[in-house]
Amino acid sequence: MNIKIYPSKVKGKVTAPPSKSMTHRAVVIASLAKGTSVVKNALISNDTLQTINACRAFGVKIKQIGNTLTIEGSNGQLVAPKRTINVNDSGTTMRFITAIAALATGTTVISGSKRMHERPMKELLQSLKALSIKTKSLAKNGHAPLRITGGKILGGEITIRPNTSSQFVSALLLVAPFAPKGLRLKIEGRFPSKPYVDTTIMVMNKFSVKVQNDNYRVFIVRPGQAYQATTLAIEGDFSSASYLFAAAAVTGGQVSVGNLNLKPPQADKVFLNILTQMGCQIEDTDHQVTVKGNFPLRGITVDMENCPDTVQTLSAVASYAVGKTHIKNIGHLTYKETDRITDTARELKKIGVDVSHNKNSLTIAGRPPKGGVINTHEDHRMAMSMAIAALGAKRGIMIKNAEVISKSYPGFWQDLARLGVKMEVVKR
Repeated sequence: MNIKIYPSKVKGKVTAPPSKSMTHRAVVIASLAKGTSVVKNALISNDTLQTINACRAFGVKIKQIGNTLTIEGSNGQLVAPKRTINVNDSGTTMRFITAIAALATGTTVISGSKRMHERPMKELLQSLKALSIKTKSLAKNGHAPLRITGGKILGGEITIRPNTSSQFVSALLLVAPFAPKGLRLKIEGRFPSKPYVDTTIMVMNKFSVKVQNDNYRVFIVRPGQAYQATTLAIEGDFSSASYLFAAAAVTGGQVSVGNLNLKPPQADKVFLNILTQMGCQIEDTDHQVTVKGNFPLRGITVDMENCPDTVQTLSAVASYAVGKTHIKNIGHLTYKETDRITDTARELKKIGVDVSHNKNSLTIAGRPPKGGVINTHEDHRMAMSMAIAALGAKRGIMIKNAEVISKSYPGFWQDLARLGVKMEVVKR
């Protein structure tokens, strides 16, 4: 499906979709818990369905009615599936399920898409080996496909370098309660995307397991803890809401997004602070955030090491700002669904934006897009951020393979339409 977007001004109110990050973690932990859990307001998307189906492959019973999941926990007693688990493009599922496979009796083979087989896994495999689990990269390069022979995770002290993904840390913490010795996880080197680990710890705590965080350099899960079934509701997703906020920013419009809570840890809450620095007005009321765009927007310099999912969104907004916007410390974006530094720069240039980049940063000079055709590179965030860039492009912009948004925000195009965005489906 291709969608062409025309210049539009947005106004209105929509509801944020549920948090993708929190849904993944709740499904995994509920699958490992003792007893039956209920996860309300879960995100049902292509990405989270990979985790749901992978947990089912280990024998966990998960019932879905609408966006409510009832999960009969396994208490960590899992059996390796006979068939290969294919996670397709879900990096979160790949990392979390690799760790879960360490608990399963038997051998689990995990594969994914071509791009998934290019994404880093070596650090997680080495850490699991240090915990007495047999792991093998069938590609022989530290990447998937993977073969994991499960058993007892003994625990103890290990060290990891999570410079390419914080998901390695989250994956190890998720299975740590099953280690008789507990887990003392030491961090070496750069550690991007820390707030996602905060989310992991928060959800673990809701299932009765506590994690000690010593300034993000050591994480401790003490022995003798166990996940207990619970009922919880998933918060709205600030990553997804960022596109709606950005739409208000670039059009001078006003957008209110409900189902948002500023208290729980979510990496992309900081996007609101960024928009404030650029000149937008923000109002936070009871579980609702309103953004009002003001012209002119101001270019800024911002470190986005801990909020990578909104880098492309900011890049779109920056093209409408006066002056340069410098986005730094984003080298780990190279390892996402696509190389989000190089490919974002490429697509922005195609539609007339003045942008430069290196391996760790993007610099966008204020020059609004003129129009053209965007290749999403099979990246949901590319599609959504470039849709925002299109809102002021005189000639309009066509987004190819626009259906990729179903990975994280299946209702994105409908929500844009509710806000007044002019668009049409274009035949291939």
